[in-house]
Formats: sequence, C-alpha cells, structure tokens
Amino acid sequence: MKIKSFKYAKSEKSITDRVVAVLSEPTTNMFGIDITELSDEQSAAFAAAFDTLQKDYYQRIEYLMKDYDIGTMYRNFNPEKMSDIEVEDI
Repeated sequence: MKIKSFKYAKSEKSITDRVVAVLSEPTTNMFGIDITELSDEQSAAFAAAFDTLQKDYYQRIEYLMKDYDIGTMYRNFNPEKMSDIEVEDI
C-alpha cells in the first residue's frame, strides 16, 4: 500500500497536513476490464461474478475501517493543491 504525506491547501487560509492511504492516483483515463471479446452470456456471467467479489471486497474494507474508527474518511485531493509530498510504500 502506498502512503502519501503532504500539505493540502483548500484555500490560501486553509492549509492542513495530511496522511493518506492511496486508493487511486489522479488520472484522466477510464480504468476498467475490457470484456469486448466475451460473448453476451460470458459477459453476463463475468459481470455477476465480479459484482459478487467486489461487494465482498468493499464490505471487508468497510469492516476494517470501522475497526479503526475511520468509517467515513474517503477523500478526494486535487494534486494541484498538494505540496511537500512524501511517499512510503508499505
């Protein structure tokens, strides 16, 4: 997991120190799994299986966040407002 520490300037008067467990980096591209070559039946089966796995994954993350009392701490940070960035891979 990548951890980033940085100063974040919401405005000139509001600058805070942040430590963030990075879930995704800023991008202008869509990220996904290309299932073009699957048949309609395979696409439906894949989507259903993937949905089940994804729901389980998100539920486990929710439990972990509750265990650490950070259940609502998802945030978006504009990279243009970040400075003094330090990165640590754990």
